[in-house]
Amino acid sequence: MSRILSSDLVNNCSAIISTGNAPKNTLSDQCFMAEAIDDSTTASNSTKKRKRDKHNSDVPLSTKNLTPVTIMVVDTIGTIKSRRLLKVLLDSGSTTTLINKRCLPRACKPCPISQSRMVNTLAGSYQSSAMVIMRNIRLPELDKNRNVDQQKALTFESATCKYDVILGADFFN
Repeated sequence: MSRILSSDLVNNCSAIISTGNAPKNTLSDQCFMAEAIDDSTTASNSTKKRKRDKHNSDVPLSTKNLTPVTIMVVDTIGTIKSRRLLKVLLDSGSTTTLINKRCLPRACKPCPISQSRMVNTLAGSYQSSAMVIMRNIRLPELDKNRNVDQQKALTFESATCKYDVILGADFFN
């Protein structure tokens, strides 16, 4: 914090500053700035941020990659009931929605598509040759009262993918 000096004021006389419900007798020499202005204080603040970062101490918090991940509940996948909580990657760069085969209900039979497709996502590139329809989709972290009637999703198989579903640009349209 840096102290506001009387030389920083427009008028060099002591002024009474109104701060809403706070006492009216606060003088300008008792006020402090919330953020530092000079470079030496800013540099020390950025090193403090690095020290607080538990996962990677060499990367400042502002340059860390943030991945758009949320959760989803789907009433039916294909024609089979599924009330399982799914981990979702929101990927507007992917052209289509994908669902991992490990998340499909046991009795669910995906419909084969005429031509196998390779889809590039933030999580990697995946080959798909079948699709399912997800019905009554809810994303409770975004809006717990809104339902999406249905969404087609290509199926992919990956043991290493962290996500159950990858929602592509077709979902956001």
